Amino acid sequence: TDERRIAMAEILDNAAHLAQTIGPRPAGTEEERQAALYLSEALQRKAGLPTEVEDFTCSTDFELPRAIYCLVAVVLTALTFFIPVMVIVAFIVVLIMAALYAVETLVRPLLAPMMSHGASQNVVAKYEPAGRSAEGARGARQRKVVLLAHYDTGKVRAELKPALAPLLPILNWVELGGMVLLALLLLLRLVSTPTGGFAVVVTVLTVAACIAALLPVVATIMHRSAPYTDGANCNAAGVAVMVEVATRLRKGRAR
Repeated sequence: TDERRIAMAEILDNAAHLAQTIGPRPAGTEEERQAALYLSEALQRKAGLPTEVEDFTCSTDFELPRAIYCLVAVVLTALTFFIPVMVIVAFIVVLIMAALYAVETLVRPLLAPMMSHGASQNVVAKYEPAGRSAEGARGARQRKVVLLAHYDTGKVRAELKPALAPLLPILNWVELGGMVLLALLLLLRLVSTPTGGFAVVVTVLTVAACIAALLPVVATIMHRSAPYTDGANCNAAGVAVMVEVATRLRKGRAR
């Protein structure tokens, strides 16, 4: 129908404006701010919803802390092979780095909020039906409907391909295991002096743990050099559909 064709055209126009006119919209950038203002205007004009923009401070380098913890641990461990007296200091520091990595990964960010920041925003539109009498309440909407969509743009992440994505939780444990193993091996070298074949085993295990601990560093370098995903594929299409759904809900055309 004509109404559906018009709706589809508006969806495509909104997606094109976000993806092409504004372009990539990394969190905390001016482009993201432009997208927020555009969406606020679209929700007011098309859906007739009162809209506000909520500002907040976001971390723009959430991966960097984990890379720093791992790099410090690996560098100190490597130095102990050239400066044996550093084993005590290295063990203490690596143990701290492993604990910080565990908290940063499994509990809550610690260092990320204190590093690079950016000004981001939420676009919030809220519709509240007018009060209805008891007689007219039968056909009124009884449940709250919440629509959410991200409008920022992320980097291309090769590890999120379908074949690799299921392995990501395992890799996080491998990285943490590498950090813990480095601390244990340093403790072993601290309380004893491995010799002969045992020394070779300790060295091999140390190299393996260093490789595992360096995975976050490699990932951070890859992500920093990666391009931004295409705007329509990275949230623009989803946001455009959300605006249309909000319009239909507001005008009572969706049940």
